[in-house]
Amino acid sequence: MEQNYDFRQRMCEVHRPAIFCEEAYHTYDGLRLDDSFSVLISPSAGEVARIAAEDFCDYLFVSHGLKISVTSAHTGGRCIRFLNSEHEKRLAPSGKEERAYRINVTEQGVDICANSEKGIFAATVYLEELMSEAGCPALPYGDIDRRPLFSPRMVHSGYEIDVFPDEYLNRIAHDGYDTLLVFVKGVNLSTRGECDFNDICRRAARYGLDVYAYSYIVSEKNPLDEGAEEYYSNTYGALFRSCPGFRGVVFVGESCEFPSRDPRVMPWLSRYNRNSDGTLRSNLPSSAGFPASDYPDWLNFVKRIIRKESPDADIIFWTYNWGYRSAEERIPLIENLPLDVSLQATFEMFETLKTPENVHEFIADYSLSIPGPGVYFRSEAEAAAKRGLRLYTMSNTAGRTWDLGIVPYIPAPGVWCERYDALIDCHERYGLSGLMECHHYGAYHSFISELTKEMGWAPRRDPSEHLAAIGAREFGKENVAKALEAWKYASEGIRHCMPTGEDQYGPLRVGPAYPFFTKTIWRMPSLPTAHFGGGICVTSYGVYPQWPKLKVFENYRNVLYEIEEFTKMRDCYDKAAALFKEIAESLSNRRRTEAGRQAALLYLMARTAETTVNVKRFTMLREMIMELAGEQPRVLIDSDEWLSEALKLYGVDELTPSLMYSLCETIADEECDNALRTIPAVEYDSALGYEPSMEYMCDREHLLWKIERTKDALSELAEVFSRLNG
Repeated sequence: MEQNYDFRQRMCEVHRPAIFCEEAYHTYDGLRLDDSFSVLISPSAGEVARIAAEDFCDYLFVSHGLKISVTSAHTGGRCIRFLNSEHEKRLAPSGKEERAYRINVTEQGVDICANSEKGIFAATVYLEELMSEAGCPALPYGDIDRRPLFSPRMVHSGYEIDVFPDEYLNRIAHDGYDTLLVFVKGVNLSTRGECDFNDICRRAARYGLDVYAYSYIVSEKNPLDEGAEEYYSNTYGALFRSCPGFRGVVFVGESCEFPSRDPRVMPWLSRYNRNSDGTLRSNLPSSAGFPASDYPDWLNFVKRIIRKESPDADIIFWTYNWGYRSAEERIPLIENLPLDVSLQATFEMFETLKTPENVHEFIADYSLSIPGPGVYFRSEAEAAAKRGLRLYTMSNTAGRTWDLGIVPYIPAPGVWCERYDALIDCHERYGLSGLMECHHYGAYHSFISELTKEMGWAPRRDPSEHLAAIGAREFGKENVAKALEAWKYASEGIRHCMPTGEDQYGPLRVGPAYPFFTKTIWRMPSLPTAHFGGGICVTSYGVYPQWPKLKVFENYRNVLYEIEEFTKMRDCYDKAAALFKEIAESLSNRRRTEAGRQAALLYLMARTAETTVNVKRFTMLREMIMELAGEQPRVLIDSDEWLSEALKLYGVDELTPSLMYSLCETIADEECDNALRTIPAVEYDSALGYEPSMEYMCDREHLLWKIERTKDALSELAEVFSRLNG
């Protein structure tokens, strides 16, 4: 059993100990390294190359028990040489990218030639991967010439918001990411409080990592306002003056909205004027959620101030917040953006899923339910390509989306590979060159991050072959077929996830810790220091007074379809979890533990789908009881056709008030049992139930809290029912 946060120790373990297989070593047909080798680097090598050499030697010792040293003086023995493509043109990689490299393996040793020391680091990591798969310190003879398809590859911290220990930085570099994202509210001020940005930049640079600021800086002036120059010089100008290590900045509507003068946008002060129910008094959108026509002017203005301090800063403008707007509203903005900035568009969002049952489901937020790209992304990508704008996308390819908010990654390799194929197609079609691979849920090492890393290089390995090799490495050759079968179920399962707003911000966000409610709306308990905490989970399921547009039962056909789909999702993940439980029982030591973690992860995903089904079933019955009791109707479900379908759903001939209440009791009991059954899984792996911006939302304490709140909700419903029977 793990304690909360124990998973962070695993996040910082870069080299797995004692994986050496003597039989594999003696039968390997290629170059076999031994203690006579050394790593040869130039006396003038920089810090990144020196750390790459030391890291490679550490890998050989920790994983294979092999002791070799780093030297700058060649003594005549066999070695691994670090070379610069400018000086060794005959060995230079064919790619011109900064991280491109070429590896030549002969009986005399290994030559690594790269365009930069960042490429040297990437090459040594690739050698580690080849040796880990082989189970011994050996390499195939021949020439390896590789180049990255995407850069930057940006990630937030999955360790803790804006916290990057050195070991975790090394883990990030080993997973192929090249850029960190840090939330910035001001000079040395992040969302978690004071933060030494220069320290993060210095330490990240040692591992070949750049750092970008993700802006949360308030923009209270239009460029045409008096004092705008001084204002922005004291915000963005001060940031880049005080932290010259920042290599770029990300702007997104919800974080960089400003007093736009576009008449289609509400006046700035109207943002603070609300009606008694919380809605805005203005019926116009704010600049946070609308492609205001003067965004290009604002961006040009701020860009000039930033580049006065940092001439090469990458200025990223992300259109996430208005993807639901028509192309006629969005594209003119792109047509007027300055050409020396980067446009970022989210890959799969804002799609409407049309099902065989003629039910339309809207993808509310980041999702893997479809691989992408969506219509919104394609329209923006086409406009960017026509203008020659540098194009990035939010791809979530670190392995996590908002489909399930309390799992460290979604083990659906089939769908992730489809997404990466689509990304590569857009790379070739539109010049897509950079990826944001996660948001504040951060990067977590997994077999998914290994797959997507490999797919982001050319030439790339066949993903199916790579997945089978990972399965053999992790669980033994005898269990590969069973692991692949489980991952196939897992890939099918996510396709049945319905990423609606009420579910992504409800039961899918916190899993089986999500409470039932009748009248009292419970707020998810969270740490006061959490970035968002329970504030990004809406517990008033089916009612949503905070968000009037999200009425879950306005179309009962959708609800019935969703119940059917989430039931299929649950069954897929239960099957996958059972297979990994069988694998774990056949193994021992580390492999048994790893298979157990896979089983626990998949089991939590199944329990989350079950919670989502139970919440929908309970909510429908609860609202019918309340309406019959004369309570104010909150959910639109009053139709004869709906009642007919409800009878089929609950397997009864009629729905009397007594039967409806009895069914509510049964569903609540089943859900409390579902929560109890989840506890062993989240205690087995402390990475489950955690998300950096919320902190823990589905650990033992939250699951027990949910059970008590669900009992309270049933008690409140009993009071309503008693008045009904009056």
